[in-house]
Amino acid sequence: MAEPNQFIHNSNQGMNHSLNHNAEPEQFIRPYEQHNHHSHQGDQGGHNSHSHGGGGAVQNELNHQAIGNPPKRPIQPDEDEEAERLHFLKIARTYAAYSKEHIGRFVEKRLNDVSKESTASNSTSGVVDIIALNYTARGHPGSQMGVRNGSTNFQQVDKGVNERHRKILEEIGFFSRHAKIEECIRLNQQFLNEVIRDVMHMFQDNNPLKDAVTDMDSGGDGFFKYLFSHSTHQALPCMTDHEKMRTTLRQFVRDWAQEGEEERKRSYAPILEEIGKRYGKIEDKRTVEVLVPGAGLGRLAFEVATLGYTCQGSEWSVFMLYASSFILNHTLRPKQYTIYPWATQPCNQFSQEKQCRAVQIPDVNPRDALAFRESELANGATPAFSMSAGDFLEVYGNHSCQWDCVASCFFLDTARNVIEYLELMYKMLKPGGCLINLGPLLYHYTDMPGELSIELTYDELVLVMKKVGFEIEKVDYSLESPYLDNQNNLLSYNYKTPLLVALKPGTTPQL
Repeated sequence: MAEPNQFIHNSNQGMNHSLNHNAEPEQFIRPYEQHNHHSHQGDQGGHNSHSHGGGGAVQNELNHQAIGNPPKRPIQPDEDEEAERLHFLKIARTYAAYSKEHIGRFVEKRLNDVSKESTASNSTSGVVDIIALNYTARGHPGSQMGVRNGSTNFQQVDKGVNERHRKILEEIGFFSRHAKIEECIRLNQQFLNEVIRDVMHMFQDNNPLKDAVTDMDSGGDGFFKYLFSHSTHQALPCMTDHEKMRTTLRQFVRDWAQEGEEERKRSYAPILEEIGKRYGKIEDKRTVEVLVPGAGLGRLAFEVATLGYTCQGSEWSVFMLYASSFILNHTLRPKQYTIYPWATQPCNQFSQEKQCRAVQIPDVNPRDALAFRESELANGATPAFSMSAGDFLEVYGNHSCQWDCVASCFFLDTARNVIEYLELMYKMLKPGGCLINLGPLLYHYTDMPGELSIELTYDELVLVMKKVGFEIEKVDYSLESPYLDNQNNLLSYNYKTPLLVALKPGTTPQL
């Protein structure tokens, strides 16, 4: 296993914790503090909410230029450091435990259920007695609710499959389909193992798992053993973590597969078009600084950078950070990796072929698309592109009049209080800067116990933006966008996704 090929500016180099407002565009990575991920309820992997060798010669030229390495984290209390380590470890374990969890849930359970002998033919009464204590409903005595001699009669649930039905399932290929699903899950695990090996090198000296990976072999076998050692029992993945793991695989399709092109066109293209209208005629586009919060696996930020602008993507979810770091830094050619993102999606499938369909990623090689070469970087001939890790409010809280454009997609509704987001966006924009937003309002913290959640209507959102100080230039309510859509499925979701352009009063020098 070759060392990781990290090819865009290493934000750990020469950084301190004071803001550098005068950095040259080609050196654009501004210092900020990495957010402690454990302080949130879970790791957002929702709708916003991130063959495998390396070339030795290429790696030697590029290993000091990295995407996604935040600068050194501030010193935190010991308990915060430990909680952060456990959170990063739990996500790594979720990646590593993918096949065990999903073969058990989506293959073995179903085959075990089918193998159980039906008891329906042996049942004489068809009912089972369940003790009912002091039970009445709407004032009626229990006897009127089917209670007999202190027991309630319920129809027995038959949890088995009789021999005739089992034979039918075998004849139509039910068992062979699940064998194919198991194969796809195992192949997905091979890809996810490569991502986990990258975790050993992420963030360099700032890696929360640095003590665990010190002196471990480059192949990562020692790290895998550590992930499942007794000392890591506090960082056990939960059901929600495994669901987010499945979402992350589908996120690869949205951002980095040919199959996601139409979805990207409907979500990202309107934003890119607005950026082009406003800044496209500027001769040196690297002087235009664009932030993409909630960047997920980084494709929108990548597309902005390929247009020549200085761009930074920001992401909070560790699921997304692991995945984006890998796909951006470890790609040597298009379609290098193969995944099976819908194998564990049992419902609304047309056929085995479509459920087990292979998807090749990425559709482009990020290094080739941005034409990164060490000599070009030295001459400042390429756009600056970076990814940052942390909570939006904490990472950028001290950025004032620093950005020309904030381009957000499926992001505003990740806020507990969206007014905080909007106030910070207004503060961080330069005079004349613009906020371009596309997305629905599926507020992530709605009905989450113990969490603040302020849900505004879209009209109220526009009014709040005016109160904050924005001038509304455009709201287009006609757009619709899917999210993580499987076009080969019987079910499809479409969001109404208004496109909004808002300006901070004033004029930037280049305009």
